[in-house]
Amino acid sequence: YGDAAPVQSAIRITSPTNGQTVNSTNGFAVTGTSQNIFENTVVVRVRDSFGRTIQQGVTNANGQWSVNFRFLIENGTPGSIYAFST
Repeated sequence: YGDAAPVQSAIRITSPTNGQTVNSTNGFAVTGTSQNIFENTVVVRVRDSFGRTIQQGVTNANGQWSVNFRFLIENGTPGSIYAFST
C-alpha cells in the first residue's frame, strides 16, 4: 500500500570467508549479520562436498550473530556453510 519501499531482508556470513580452511576438530565459529528476517532466527548449516548436512546450529539475532561448531572430520575436507532464515 502506498509508496513505501519494500523492506529488504538479508543474511550474510562474515567468517569464515569464502575458501577459508577451518579446523573442525578444535572448533570454529561462523559469524555474520542479519536484518529484517522472520522472528530474527538464523539457521547455519555445515555440509560436506556431497551436500549432506554435517552439523546445524540456530541462533536468534537481529544484527550480528555467531554459531560455534565442532565435529570430527578430516581437516581439509571440502564443504560449505549456508546461513538462512525459515
